[in-house]
Amino acid sequence: MEVLGRDAGAGRLRAVFLMATALKLLLIPSYRSTDFEVHRNWMAITHTLPLSNWYYESTSEWTLDYPPLFAWFEWALAHAAVWFDPAMVELHHLNYASPLAVLFQRLTVIATDLVLFAGALRLCQTLFPLSEAKRLVCVGLVVLNPGLLIVDHVHFQYNGLLMGLLLLSIDAILHSHVLVGAALFTVVVNMKHIFVYMAPVYFVYILKNYCFCAPSAAPSVAPSVAPSAAPSAPSAAPLSPDRRRRPSLAGSDTESDTEGSCAEEEGDEWYGAGEKPRSFSPLRFIRVGLVVLAVVAVSLGPFVYLSQIRQVLSRLFPFGRGLCNAYWAPNFWTLYNVADKILAQRTVGVGVMTGGLVGEFEHAVLPVVKPLHTFVLTLAASTPLLWKLLDGGRGGRVFIAALVQCSLCFFMFSWHVHEKAVLMPILLLTLLAGMDRDYAHAFFFASTVAHYSLFPLLFTPREYATKVLLVGTYTLVAWVLLPQIHAPPRAPERRRSGGGGTEPAAEERLVGGWWTGDGAYLAGLAAVEAYGGSWGGLHAWLWGAGGRLPFLPLLVTSLYCALGLLHAFVRLYRAFLLIVVPSTTSSARSSPAPLKRS
Repeated sequence: MEVLGRDAGAGRLRAVFLMATALKLLLIPSYRSTDFEVHRNWMAITHTLPLSNWYYESTSEWTLDYPPLFAWFEWALAHAAVWFDPAMVELHHLNYASPLAVLFQRLTVIATDLVLFAGALRLCQTLFPLSEAKRLVCVGLVVLNPGLLIVDHVHFQYNGLLMGLLLLSIDAILHSHVLVGAALFTVVVNMKHIFVYMAPVYFVYILKNYCFCAPSAAPSVAPSVAPSAAPSAPSAAPLSPDRRRRPSLAGSDTESDTEGSCAEEEGDEWYGAGEKPRSFSPLRFIRVGLVVLAVVAVSLGPFVYLSQIRQVLSRLFPFGRGLCNAYWAPNFWTLYNVADKILAQRTVGVGVMTGGLVGEFEHAVLPVVKPLHTFVLTLAASTPLLWKLLDGGRGGRVFIAALVQCSLCFFMFSWHVHEKAVLMPILLLTLLAGMDRDYAHAFFFASTVAHYSLFPLLFTPREYATKVLLVGTYTLVAWVLLPQIHAPPRAPERRRSGGGGTEPAAEERLVGGWWTGDGAYLAGLAAVEAYGGSWGGLHAWLWGAGGRLPFLPLLVTSLYCALGLLHAFVRLYRAFLLIVVPSTTSSARSSPAPLKRS
């Protein structure tokens, strides 16, 4: 049954936005984590104290540890908060949560999600100008992402605002507004420094595609490529005279205005084999550098002037917190820790598990991991993809795929990674799911695992139904809609064996052909939940509530999800490294190699 028509207009996009807003309003009375008090305290710090005391204040254990631009954001919120409840910005009102304070802080998250919607809508219009159905599905899957709903609108954070700014930055880059894109990305990093995960990709992509220019004598390649590129998109409508196909944007149905674009200044694609290399433009490099430095100066400059930059950096990068968080993020270090635990039990009969606010792990058998080790491993993991990016063309598919993979490298191997960081690559992978059927498969698998890995954040029985319904409904909707947006206008059908009616062809079914691998793994998530779910599970039945091995349910969840995400990481890495490098001598587009299915 086809749920989506071929035309999905602005009315449906408005409906998606209103649906998301209504759902967020319904979540206002939900459980709040300590992050709610963290942000209330930050408002109090920035409202009550002078700038020179912001990063020294320690009345509460929830000290200010985000970059200065986010501190200024909290300062702005505090000036509005006093109109709701002045007591909420009093420094010594620890754990203050009056009804008005809760309402105000919840509404600020909902209001700032307008930036997420704007970023998703604008970028999807850039990536899918010829398919309203793809725009609708991808925008909906971004703004209704259950991970964001759980982390921002229940647990309490502002990731939607930051992801929205990131999407606007990507869109600016793809429209050749490189300086705007660089400025927006620098703002994001100076609001939440975890986005530095993506900085290497931004640096390499801008260096190659903006700071290196085609020889001035070389004719523009776009006019000769454009006519042959148009037929490659089956769904392409005739383009207006003032618009043409831009081969460098690697989405399947991308077109763009050429006025003021890099295509006119630099040519549409990176040079191919045997072509004259582009020349480095110091002027362009300086332009980008000045834009980045200007944003950093606004953010950190006052603290440099106050001779407090070391104090700020010590808050932003607290390496003393240990390799893992209390709930281990499902990454490589979970596998490393579990291996050490097993070896310790077999050899010396001891093992140390995490606990407390930041949970340190003392390895008993395997080598102790230090911050430098994680940095080297992360650098080693990301270097091949950066090298490929340097040689892999330009465009939406290449750029976004590189951002996904680089952020996954940091998630897998960095020091003290939080489980919530998985949302960064997953939200960008949503956009790739609209470009390619194989990426849709990868997104469905990785997003299901990632969203389930966030279940321990909502551990109260009252929120159990909320998280199950949010993730379950989203997964079902993705299952139904993603095959439809990749089906041809007249999808092939075949007769049912019984003779009556028709059924979709195999390629339309999202999990057709890989049930024994990925599908079987996803089914195993139900077994993990049955064992250690927040409702009690088999663990409580076997060991008794509060009995032996209280850490085991979280460990099983983290370990199982780590295996799944590592599998997705390898698949996506392989696909990125095998992306076909475009050449100006051919009309071929950048397209990923088929993702290997289990």
